[in-house]
Order: sequence, then C-alpha cells, then structure tokens
Amino acid sequence: PSRRMDRAASTAMPTRPSLTADGQSRVYGDANPALTYRVGGRGLVNGDALSGGLATVADARSSVGAYGIGQGSLAASGNYAVSYVGADLAVTARPLTLTADGQSRVYGDANPALTYQASGRGLVNGDRLTGALATTADARSNVGAYAIGQGSLAASPNYAVSYVGLDLAVTARPLTLTADAQSRVYGEANPALTYRVGGRGLVNGDRLTGALATTANARSSVGAYGIGQGSLAASGNYAVSYVGADLAVTARPITVTADAQSRVYGDANPALTYRVGGRGLVNGDSLTGVLATTADARSSVGTYGIGQGSLAASPNYAVGYVGADLAVTARPLTLTADGQSRVYGDANPALTYQIGGRGLVNGDALSGVL
Repeated sequence: PSRRMDRAASTAMPTRPSLTADGQSRVYGDANPALTYRVGGRGLVNGDALSGGLATVADARSSVGAYGIGQGSLAASGNYAVSYVGADLAVTARPLTLTADGQSRVYGDANPALTYQASGRGLVNGDRLTGALATTADARSNVGAYAIGQGSLAASPNYAVSYVGLDLAVTARPLTLTADAQSRVYGEANPALTYRVGGRGLVNGDRLTGALATTANARSSVGAYGIGQGSLAASGNYAVSYVGADLAVTARPITVTADAQSRVYGDANPALTYRVGGRGLVNGDSLTGVLATTADARSSVGTYGIGQGSLAASPNYAVGYVGADLAVTARPLTLTADGQSRVYGDANPALTYQIGGRGLVNGDALSGVL
C-alpha cells in the first residue's frame, strides 16, 4: 500500500516548465513587434497550452531605450509550476534624412528661405524639427556656390538624422549701362560721355571702373559717331549689358561778312574782301572761292551788291553770309578851254578844249559845245 501512495504523490507534483522571453527591437514610432518566447524545462504535456501573452510598457510613443518584457498574462494551468525569464524590447532611433533644397539668388539680394525635405522613415507622433539650415553666404558674398549646412536644424534623440547638403548659388546681378546721346560742334573737344545705370543697379557700395569711348576727336568731320562701352566695367558680381548711343558732331557756325568797297567808274573792281566771324575756322581749314558782284568796269555810277559768289567752306561749317555793297563813283574829268583870238568883225573861231583829270573811258564822248 505504501508503494501506491508514493506513486500517486509522484504523479500529482506540478511540472516545472520555463518560459524565456525573446529579446526584441523596433524603431521609435513603430508598433511593438509580437512578444515571443521559448518554452523550456520539462515543457508542456498532454496537449496543454499556455494562455495570455507577454507584456511591455513600451508603446509607439515610447522614447529610444530598453523596455523590459514582462510575463504579462502568460500563464499555464495549475498543473505547471512556471518559471519566467524576461528580456528587453529595444526601441531604436528612427532613421530620418534631411535633404536641403538647392537655392539660388542674385548677388546683393537677401538669402532665400533655406528649405529642406524630410525623408527616410519620417517624423511621427507629432514630432517637429527645431532650428534652421545655415550658410556662410550673405548679401555681400561674391558670385559663387555656397554650401547649405545643417546649421541648428535638429530632431529629438528619438531620431537618427542624416543630412544631405546642397548649395546656394549666388548669381551675377543684371546691370544695364545706357550711354547718353551727346552732341558737339565740329572742332571742339568731346563732351563727357555719361551713362545711366539700370537693371538691378549697383549694391554694396560697388562702383564701376573705366569710361565710355568714341572714335571721334576734335578733327572728326560732321556726322554720327558711336559711343562704345570702352573700358567701363563692373566686377564679376555683375552681368553687364550695354546699350550704346551716338555722339553727333554738328556743323560749326561761321559768319562771312563782306567788306564794303568803292571804286571810280571805269576802273577795275577792287579785291572783294571779307571777315570771318562766328565760331571761326579751326583745324587749319580755309575757305575756297571768292565773293562776286555784277558790277564791271562799264557799270554806271551806283551801288552794286557784293554776293557770296563761290566763297564756301567744307560741310563741317554752317556758313552765314552778310553782304555789303560796291559803290561805283563818278570819274573825275577836267575840261580846260583853249584860249582863242579873232579879228574884229570876223566870225568866232571854234571853241576848243582839253580833257584832263581821269579822262574819258569806255568809248564815252562829250556832248554839246563851249
């Protein structure tokens, strides 16, 4: 009988299986994985099964760290004396890629907003980034490419941030230089060749260097001469476009004034002289041709206009003519009677005379008698 009692006591003792949780890991913000385990020791028999499940305090909002996996509600029937060996659920940083957007702006302008794209596993749980991207470029930075760095842009420690930078391109500032049209008189020095600055204008206290240029000089004939950009230039921070204009060389005003003249009837005309006034002749230029009058040696006493005739200047001059007169005056003539005698009672002799002074010309003859 005692042998039967020992056997009964032996079958009534609980089996002692061991439950060992499997270590787990997941990314911050993800759902927990299934919490699995292994059954060891004497195991389960007779088709018995465990009920319930393991548990952890970690959820999708839990920060990066290690969270214990507890036995939770996992249990066996009273036929088993269960021993439990726990493990951890490791919550790891969520991969996040921040990629800067390439930017560009014109030299002298303010930097644009430095934007970026968030990729990888993205932000979760309403989390936000703090800070901002940064670049060394400012409004005074020269044309070129400037790296956009991560600056102070950051996420919480629940994220493993990788940063992909790009560049801020500073481009040349459009600048238009427009020459002012100019004019001057033939023979004078060129005026200052001025211009206007347009487009986006100069910034940062920058200045142009050099000057506009033209091929015209004081000896250049009347006409239009292009005003070129010459040596006028801006620094490499500007994209210069040039709009030219002309320097107009205009005719030089001169006045030719005939000198009044006189001569005696029958004489040749005197030289018809003149005076040059106005802006005068320059560059060694001289007039060609002569003044003219309709009077000749046979012209009667009177006033005869002195015209410009063939007197002319080159097309580089605008000639104004002021005429005068040639006065033909009477020719001095002396008539001297010859002394005569006759006998009383005779007829008078012919009363003759001598012509003196300047004499008769042009086949002229006296009329009448003494």
